[in-house]
Amino acid sequence: AALRHKDEEVRRLAAMAAANIAVYEGNQVQMVTDGVLAPVNDLLKSGNEDIELQAARCLAYLSQHEDNKVQIARDVGIAHFIQLARSRTQDVQILAATCLANLSTVRGVSASW
Repeated sequence: AALRHKDEEVRRLAAMAAANIAVYEGNQVQMVTDGVLAPVNDLLKSGNEDIELQAARCLAYLSQHEDNKVQIARDVGIAHFIQLARSRTQDVQILAATCLANLSTVRGVSASW
């Protein structure tokens, strides 16, 4: 609920918390199973650089786990990460490239996902 809160500062802090929780491998699959991808993906389009950075950081961590890769590629989309790699901020570009590198190991991954 906090990731979709109407207050921008609450969303920023929630995105930061999600990214911090996603650092730990033991949390990564559970977070995706619990449905974090849709709200985090929405935050990537927030227009707020800090929120977008934290959302990209969260996805970079989540995409490290083999069990999450196909779902992230399908739910967020490879094309979306390619678009993010053209972001106005270098940190988001790096995180988008990290996600693409992590997802590149998925057999049959396609830019149309």
